[in-house]
Amino acid sequence: DEIRHSNSAEYISKVNWLVHLQRLLEQLQMNNGMCRVGRGEQLMREWEAERNQLRHDLKLMFNPQFGSLLRTYENPTYFMRRLGRFADLYTSSLNNLLHYSPNHVFYPRRAALPHEPIL
Repeated sequence: DEIRHSNSAEYISKVNWLVHLQRLLEQLQMNNGMCRVGRGEQLMREWEAERNQLRHDLKLMFNPQFGSLLRTYENPTYFMRRLGRFADLYTSSLNNLLHYSPNHVFYPRRAALPHEPIL
């Protein structure tokens, strides 16, 4: 059920808008400190409220008591971190593997550390 929600058009649309809105907030803050003066301050408050509402709405799309099994707002849950650490391969359906030969090798992707450049 969680995978179905994560792949829904509504969820994808809300996540895309959330990411874009967070970038706008960051840009507003970097714009010569104008975010805390006049219209910039008001816009910042409105966008922060919209961001908070989006985060809340996304969480409610899953279990209303605790949200997603795989993510807590921007961060993976403990369960997801364990799954990622110990699972050799993760997919939402075994049918996704039908397009690969039995001899196919899945190589792990290198995860960038916070101080490394993203290539």
